[in-house]
Amino acid sequence: MPGAVLSLGLDKLCQLIDSIPDEWDSKDLKKCIMSLFKYTREHFEAEEKLLVAIDYPKLEEHRHLHEDLISHLVKVSEDGVKDEQALLDFKEFAYNWITDHILQQDHQYLKFVKDNSLSW
Repeated sequence: MPGAVLSLGLDKLCQLIDSIPDEWDSKDLKKCIMSLFKYTREHFEAEEKLLVAIDYPKLEEHRHLHEDLISHLVKVSEDGVKDEQALLDFKEFAYNWITDHILQQDHQYLKFVKDNSLSW
């Protein structure tokens, strides 16, 4: 069931954020951020394929939200994390973005599926 697959994907996103070291000068920091970036892109591609399959009317709007997060991850990947506060800010941003995205945006397409009696 695609909904369950997406839920597992979101769990994985949270695990990847959790794996980011708390030390801004950690040698593993860039590797963890790149893993988050790579998996996020894969997750969004899978989600968008499902939205195309159900003919979701707000697909482009949803795609733009995904692009915003990817752009932010690219910036962090390219610029690096300069200090402890920047690392804390990044992790807070990532958690807040995912939480908002799940509760607000993803809920809208799940409601669309239910309201239109669609099956995955």
